[in-house]
Amino acid sequence: MRIAQIVCSFPPYQGGMGNSAYRLSQLLKPEIEIDTYTTLKSKKGNKQKNTNKKNKLDNTYYLKPLIKIGQAAILPGLFFKLKKYDAIILHLPFFGSAEVLYLYRLFNKKQKLYIFYHMDVTAKNPLYKILSVFGNLAGKKLLQSADNIIVSSIDYIKNSKIKNLYYKNINKFTEINFHINDNYFYKDQVIKDINNIQLLFVGGLDKAHYFKGVEQLIKACAKLEQKNWTLNIVGNGDLLAKYKKLTETFKLNNKINFLNKISDDKLQKIYQSSDIMILPSLNRNEAFGIVLIEAMSNSNAVIASNLPGVRQVFDKNCGLHIKPKNIDNLQKNLDELLKNIKTIESFKNQAYKLAKNKYSSSIIKEKWIKILKDNK
Repeated sequence: MRIAQIVCSFPPYQGGMGNSAYRLSQLLKPEIEIDTYTTLKSKKGNKQKNTNKKNKLDNTYYLKPLIKIGQAAILPGLFFKLKKYDAIILHLPFFGSAEVLYLYRLFNKKQKLYIFYHMDVTAKNPLYKILSVFGNLAGKKLLQSADNIIVSSIDYIKNSKIKNLYYKNINKFTEINFHINDNYFYKDQVIKDINNIQLLFVGGLDKAHYFKGVEQLIKACAKLEQKNWTLNIVGNGDLLAKYKKLTETFKLNNKINFLNKISDDKLQKIYQSSDIMILPSLNRNEAFGIVLIEAMSNSNAVIASNLPGVRQVFDKNCGLHIKPKNIDNLQKNLDELLKNIKTIESFKNQAYKLAKNKYSSSIIKEKWIKILKDNK
């Protein structure tokens, strides 16, 4: 079975949708072959040598966009490349290319279409807003015609912009969580240094990921009464300089480290040496939080915003849910946790167990294979 996967971004760009699409392509091998279609960083191209050509390692085509604004891109080349596949997986949102796929589907209705709906988007850029109007219309039509709509959390969809479609077509929706490779798990519930508890944030530091709440995290850390901590912020992007300046303003240079160029192997080692993962996201642009399950699989306690989807990733045995955008609430919860070593170690242990039992790749792969082959 050959599948074309369409997504707005893909590694080496670091983003949740792109990373999840890459992991899906790797997860389904060798039973299902997936070719991924995504966009170059700009209309003029970038440094990738495989422009409009297949990457032999992971079957990826980086297509030149006709127009590109942020994560929106019009890829007219899609229209001529999809007919040879048994099915299509479209990762939404993808403004610009959703419209191209909609036009393609007018002439090719027999192909199976699976839509992975990641999240709602609130456009800020004026030009992006224009693209989003047409993208939302095309996306709605595609969702209505899709054979199956996969979501990482039904809780998120019940609170999303497409909740009405969900309640009218419940049987069309399937919840399949993101996964962790079986070799990624690391069990270690003991805190190595109670006088220097390792806090961690992992995520994009660019404007597209403004909603991650890094500014709020830094401000909360500046108010902490407890001093037995170090925070590592892993990520890169055009907001990095701003966050570094904010850290300097609060005189936290000796408490907060920025690690902006990290390999996957090094990242896992950072997870393994960490005690508490913090994801203080601001709004529904955060629909799940893959970094949470990465951290949990490496025995990290977790603190995350009480948002639809995100709040379902872990339960009260693994960590704490905080109020979005509330710096004081984050500070108070973190202060209380830093006082209680036994609670942190209990969270670490339970987080590992939950990740192992719910997010292992073998469990998630079986669900995907069933969906794709049952609808063949």
